[in-house]
Amino acid sequence: MLNLNERERLEVQSIFVATEKEYRKRLRANKNSVYAINLVGDLHNKIDSVISSVKKKGIKFGCRKGCSYCCDLRVEVLAPEVFYITKKLKGSMSKSEMQAFIEKLMTYADKATGLRFDEHIIPCVMLENGACSIYEYRPMMCRKYNSLDAQVCEDPHAQVPENTEVVVKTGAIGKGFSDSYESRGLSAIPHELGQALLVALTDPKSEQKWAKGNEVFTRIPEMN
Repeated sequence: MLNLNERERLEVQSIFVATEKEYRKRLRANKNSVYAINLVGDLHNKIDSVISSVKKKGIKFGCRKGCSYCCDLRVEVLAPEVFYITKKLKGSMSKSEMQAFIEKLMTYADKATGLRFDEHIIPCVMLENGACSIYEYRPMMCRKYNSLDAQVCEDPHAQVPENTEVVVKTGAIGKGFSDSYESRGLSAIPHELGQALLVALTDPKSEQKWAKGNEVFTRIPEMN
C-alpha cells in the first residue's frame, strides 16, 4: 500500500496528465505505425530519467548486472514495445540466428501460455548467462522494476521493497503513454513478452493489423 500525501498525489497526477497529453498530441500529428513504434524509445528515456533522478538523491538499489532473480517473473510488455523490440532484434540477428531464436520462443511460449503472474516462474527468454540480452531496449516493466534489497528477491514470492517515488512516477508515465495510444485506437494493453514476440516475428502482417486498431497478441490471463 502506497501512502502519498496530497502534494505527492498532485505531482503524480500532473505527470500522468502531461504524459498522456504529450503523446496524444504527437500521435495525432504523426499518424503512422513507424512513428508510433519508435516513440517507445522516448518512453524508455522518460522511465530512465526517473531512475537517474532518484539515484542522485542517494538512494541505493540492490539491482546489478548478473542479478537476475526478477527475470523469472512474467515480463509484461505493451504492443508498441513488442514491435520496437522486434525491430531491434531483426536489425541485430542473422537469418540463422533469428530462426534459432524463433524456435527458442516456441519452446518458451509452450511453457508460459496461460500462466498468471504468480504462476510464472520461468527464466526470461531474453536472459543469457544471467544478463539481459536486450538490456538497452528492454521493456518499460523491466526498466522501472527496482529493489532496495537484492537478498529479498531470492524468494520469487517475496514482497520486494521498492522505492515509492520510482513506482508511482514511472507508473504515471506508463499509464499516460498507454492511454494516449488507446485514445488513438492503438492497442496498448499488457502482454507476456515471449508469446508476443513469437507472434510479431512469425506473422508479417501483425504490425499492419495493430496499426488498424486490432489486438494482435494474447491477453494476459488476468485480463480475460
